[in-house]
This record gives sequence, C-alpha cells and structure tokens, in this order.
Amino acid sequence: MPYRRLPNTDAGRIRAMQMALTELCAGNGADVKISMHTVQAMLAEFVRLHSHYNEAHRLQVQKSKSLQRLFRDTKMYVSHFIQVLNLAVIRKEIKAELKPLYGLDIAAYNVPEMLTAEQVLEWGERIVSGENLRKIQGGTPLYNPSIARVEVLVSQFKDALFAQRKSQEDTHRHQERLKEKRAAVDHLLQDMWNKIEQHFSHLPEAERLSACKQWGIVYYLRKNEREISQE
Repeated sequence: MPYRRLPNTDAGRIRAMQMALTELCAGNGADVKISMHTVQAMLAEFVRLHSHYNEAHRLQVQKSKSLQRLFRDTKMYVSHFIQVLNLAVIRKEIKAELKPLYGLDIAAYNVPEMLTAEQVLEWGERIVSGENLRKIQGGTPLYNPSIARVEVLVSQFKDALFAQRKSQEDTHRHQERLKEKRAAVDHLLQDMWNKIEQHFSHLPEAERLSACKQWGIVYYLRKNEREISQE
C-alpha cells in the first residue's frame, strides 16, 4: 500500500498548501474541518519568508562575486606596490630603515603572505599608512602603482568585505526564520492530511488515494510495489 510523506522541499510545502487551499476555496472543506483562514495565513507567511530568503541568498552570491574580483585586484596592487618598494630600497632610493613604516621587516624582501581577505586588508592598510607617513616626512612618492590607486582599491575592498559579511548575516537570519516556519508548516500539513484521510477513509483504496491526492497529499510506492507496477 502506498505511504504518504511530507514534502522535503519548500516548493513541495507551498504546492501542498496551495492544493489544499484550492479545495477549501471550492467549498469542499466543510466536512473536513480545516480552517481556510489558517491555511491562507500560513501559506502567505511561508511564501513571504521563502521569498526573503531567496533574495538575501541572491544578494549574498552577487556580493561574493564582487568581493572575489576586488580581492584579486587589491591583492595584486598591494603585492606590486611592495615589490616596487623593495626594489627602491635595493636601489637605495629609499632607506631600508623606513620599511617598518609599512610593517615590513628591514632585512626581508619577500611579499608577505596574503591568502585571506583579512590578510589582504591588513597589508593594504599598512602599505597605505606607511606610504603616506613616508611622504609626510618628505619622501618621493612611488608610482606604478601609485599609492592613490592602491588606497582606492583597499577602501573599495574593505567596503565590499563589510557588505558581504552583512549579507551573510542577513541570509543566515532569513534562513533561521524559514527553518522555524518549516516546522509549523509541516505540523499544519500533518494535521490536515490526517483529517483529509479520515474524511475519505470510507472510500475504496483507489478512490481514496485519488481524492486525497487532489487535496495535495503526496503518496509513494514502496520498493516491492514499484517493481510490481512496472511488470
């Protein structure tokens, strides 16, 4: 005998409530004792939460793509600036003793590790601060890239990082609200389906299953039943 199973997707939950509501709106729910108002309210709230979550997730993906592009560009410019600075020190155009202004080791000429967004932002801000301090002290500005270009990218990257994290928080908040509402929807469907099956329990199996499906109940065949139906 086929068994019923609650929907395991939000689309399935929405579809099940919509089908039950269609029957109720058609005036078929008087004897089933299901509140049309309750179903309407639950459906409207769940669709709203589902829509908010999808929009928040869409924006998060969008901001993540923007952040990835800025991560790549900012890292490249910060890295290039450090290389130009090190070459200037090697050529003795800039004193090695000034490298700590940038947070750099006097004796090291490698580019610091920048594998994470936090590392890129940290080194970007150090480089911008250090170059500006050196210029205040009378130093000749470095170019290709200029610190102005680096500073713009670091600022944009910082804003994008904040926006992306805010977007993640928004998505998580909407996800949690939707998760809580799923439990309420499943409880409503469980209660409705019990009443619907009870209402049609007097009918022969084929008619009963057909009538219940019309109300949105989902039935599945067991493995042995599927094999028999395919013979």
